[in-house]
Amino acid sequence: MAMVKYWVIALEINQKIGGMLIPQERDGVWLSPNLRAAGYSSAAYIDTEELAKEYLGASCPILEKRYKYGFLAEIQQAQSSERKSEVSDLVRKHSYIIRERLSSGNMRPNKRVENS
Repeated sequence: MAMVKYWVIALEINQKIGGMLIPQERDGVWLSPNLRAAGYSSAAYIDTEELAKEYLGASCPILEKRYKYGFLAEIQQAQSSERKSEVSDLVRKHSYIIRERLSSGNMRPNKRVENS
């Protein structure tokens, strides 16, 4: 059975509780195509590892400002054999948005990039 392969960026965000820094506890936090921390269903599905690295590099200054107590980011390969058409469409759409952000310099989370 053919698999759809893509890359996602996992985030671990520190929060300060009672003077101690601890990782944010959830079922997982992922970087969305619109530079937001999101659940897996809203994660950016990226077509190449190189694009994921470039996107993470461009996103780091924004994430460093937003998460003043720190964060860790990790690029992970993912795959799916279910809903292949839907997942493939998301990979195409998200990769397009990310490429547009990178080429235009639009790395502002509140300024969306439309998929054409």
